[in-house]
Amino acid sequence: MGKRFEEAIARFDAVHAEDPARDASGQPKELVYARRMSAWLEKLAPGASEPLRLAARCQHIRRWEIRRSDYAEGATGYRKWRVDEANSHALLAKEILESAGFGAAEVQRVQALVRKEKLKQDPDTQLLEDVGCLVFLEHYFGAFARKHDEPTLLRILRKTWAKMSPRGQQAALGLELSKPLRAYAAAVRRDPVDYALGGGEDFELLFTVPPTGLDRAIRLATAEVPITAIGRVLPRRAGLRVIDASGARRPLPVAGYEHFKGST
Repeated sequence: MGKRFEEAIARFDAVHAEDPARDASGQPKELVYARRMSAWLEKLAPGASEPLRLAARCQHIRRWEIRRSDYAEGATGYRKWRVDEANSHALLAKEILESAGFGAAEVQRVQALVRKEKLKQDPDTQLLEDVGCLVFLEHYFGAFARKHDEPTLLRILRKTWAKMSPRGQQAALGLELSKPLRAYAAAVRRDPVDYALGGGEDFELLFTVPPTGLDRAIRLATAEVPITAIGRVLPRRAGLRVIDASGARRPLPVAGYEHFKGST
């Protein structure tokens, strides 16, 4: 990356540093967020393009000036707020990028990414969405979980998961259970392992194949539809057992989610 890229990043960060809100360490919250976006982008795509790196760094620039409370409650007000946010971020990004020496085509590309145009179609836009979701899950979901009830959390998790690509979802599965899921489990007073096994909203297809067909099934897997062997079907008298990360076996009770009764 060249001098103008470094200059643009420095200018973005200078604006982020103006955020009046501070985290527990005393750092401006939006500056911390921007650095986390860049860090996750580097993890997912070390060879990411320059426009994508710039968009990740300025995605929420001056977000504190556009308050959700200034908009109507409900889905319509929320969507209007998000659109106005994206347009505001894109406009300020344009000013900073032009002052750093970027041309019109480059600026427009960054603006399109910041606005999340062609999500699910443009690979870079989708990657930026994945990065934002991963930053939320790793760093902000715990605090979010403590403020909302279980139905709200399930709804947000479902929407977050649906926005992510298979690559992003795979990265999310690699997050430590103790960060997003343990925080949620604590909020709803559930054992995190039990919640993962029987809480619902996992959107996975479980199926069986004969032992002789396992290799063929694995070969049918693709990047978009991965297949993982998770266990064996044994005689009923053996009961259900789950093997945890330490290799210990524990009984697996019959459990699931009933929408009109809660978890059982």
